[in-house]
Amino acid sequence: MSDSADADKNRRISVLEAFDAAKLGVARAYEQEGIMLTEHPLLDDSGDRKGTTDPKADGKNGRVASILSLGTAQSADAMPADPKMRALYEERRDLERRVEGLKLMKSGMEPARYASELEKLLTDLALKGKQIRDLEGKK
Repeated sequence: MSDSADADKNRRISVLEAFDAAKLGVARAYEQEGIMLTEHPLLDDSGDRKGTTDPKADGKNGRVASILSLGTAQSADAMPADPKMRALYEERRDLERRVEGLKLMKSGMEPARYASELEKLLTDLALKGKQIRDLEGKK
């Protein structure tokens, strides 16, 4: 899978991003060959056994696929040798996982509580990113 499949540019390719990239690639290949599209992919991650051709991160199908990534977090970011930097990277990964988990719980939460918790996590994530950049000398 190429980096172009990483639509949100978070250095990981989610199952949803892979699905969308594959769907687009198949359609493009059929079009280039002048052949009628006979393949119609479906994604079902809601467990209702009813897939959709157009899953969305905030839809009935696509929510889980949008946070599950292919590969490991380690493959996305090589861990630095410096113990202090390694700890910061691990803290950033933990915050990213917490954001993903919160997104899964969104539909069962009060909107104000969800927004508040998301804002706190994203702020913490931004501050952690700045801390890492500052230590790496990338201001």
